[in-house]
Amino acid sequence: MSIFISCGEASGDAYGAGLLKALRDLGFGDRVWGMLGPKSQEAGGEALWPSSELSIVGAVEAVAALPRLLRLRGEIAKAALAEKPRAVVVIDSPDFHIPLLKRLRKSGFDVPVFYIAPPTVWAWRSGRADVLKALDACCFPLFEFEHDNLRSHGLKSLWVGHPLLDDFADYKPPQDLISNVQGKDMVALLPGSRKSEVKRLLPVLEALVEPLEDLGYFPVFSVAPGLEEGNKSYLRRKLAGCCLYEGQGRDLIAASSCVVGASGTAAVEAMLLDRFMVVLYKSSWMNYALFKLLVDIRWLSIPNILAWEEIYPEFLQARARRELIISALKRYRNDAKAVHEKLARVRSLLGERGAYRMWARVVAESASP
Repeated sequence: MSIFISCGEASGDAYGAGLLKALRDLGFGDRVWGMLGPKSQEAGGEALWPSSELSIVGAVEAVAALPRLLRLRGEIAKAALAEKPRAVVVIDSPDFHIPLLKRLRKSGFDVPVFYIAPPTVWAWRSGRADVLKALDACCFPLFEFEHDNLRSHGLKSLWVGHPLLDDFADYKPPQDLISNVQGKDMVALLPGSRKSEVKRLLPVLEALVEPLEDLGYFPVFSVAPGLEEGNKSYLRRKLAGCCLYEGQGRDLIAASSCVVGASGTAAVEAMLLDRFMVVLYKSSWMNYALFKLLVDIRWLSIPNILAWEEIYPEFLQARARRELIISALKRYRNDAKAVHEKLARVRSLLGERGAYRMWARVVAESASP
């Protein structure tokens, strides 16, 4: 008896690892395998394919990678049909996972299917709700508003709270990271965890070093652990002479007084750690045009979506400029109390701890003989 898990992106790997640990805590000792990242492997998963295979940003990059992704999907489907796991869990990356699940179902694959961080049907491509229903997928969304939306579409959805609440329950930042360096407050600069994201955001962040120092800050660049070694080397070379941190991004966020960088899970982590963040996003103009055409949301970062107001300033595309970012940090200095009051209110919307335990219980019960 085995369970198949497939994840892409660093955040998906973290959720996969949390699920794996909870499964082991429940006494599930059988094989868990699939497309996994380093954290999921450390938790006891067997990676037949690395999750870095799905580190793609935007439709343009996805089109270029399409032949490789089609081959990969075929390999995974063939392996799943041969192995016949008792349950299938996919995490995020809907453009890859939905066609994979369709292929499995079409081949007569009738085991329970679970979707962690399912497609954002509340924001765009709402027709995917019907696809998920046809696949008979049980969804594990990250936020209550997503849970409510999925249920309104007639989908099976279970939610108790955001999994990061479990991750941060006993979190203690490393003692060697000090929030005051040379008499200055640290600022975490996060260029992202994907190659194209890093190359677009790095020039913006580099331009901030001198003005941040003029404001009395000590800028530290994050080199995401999930980056491939070639991309890490690129960052080290480009940022020679700057202060780099190659540990977990949340550790650097916790040690800093504020954050500037790529949109994504980091914004939720910053919110949980009660840190102010300036959110940046840059992609190809074609990707952004498609995003604006298809996505019906006012804000990009989850804290702003939950608050229904811009707590974290968002600078997208051409607006990701040094002067606008510095101006936002100055405004924060003058109104920090109000910002942290709003962050406290939004944190209260994340639900309760226990997401991993609930996921594991439901998946393990479905996989029982």
